[in-house]
Amino acid sequence: DCRGGIASVELVEIAGYNVTLRNTSSIAADEIRLAIPYGRRKTATFDVHGTFEPGVDVQKSLRKTVGGGLYANESAQNTCTVQHVHFIDGTAWDKPEPKN
Repeated sequence: DCRGGIASVELVEIAGYNVTLRNTSSIAADEIRLAIPYGRRKTATFDVHGTFEPGVDVQKSLRKTVGGGLYANESAQNTCTVQHVHFIDGTAWDKPEPKN
């Protein structure tokens, strides 16, 4: 689940999202990279650290400055895409590149 958006405060874009993550592998993860598109060709990325046990929902509040400008958007549903996952055994998963 991915809820939130981009707010513009004094010409600074601030991304604020509440996400629920679930590890569907059999190995605990310790880092997840998310990409959340917004506006025209912009993407907010977050590296989320913690312990993500298999099959357990973990809720995180994410917030950071993503740029300057006048853009503001808040929506009930966003597209959060997992780009990278690092597991505690040292292995990693990366989202495959789209095939042309």
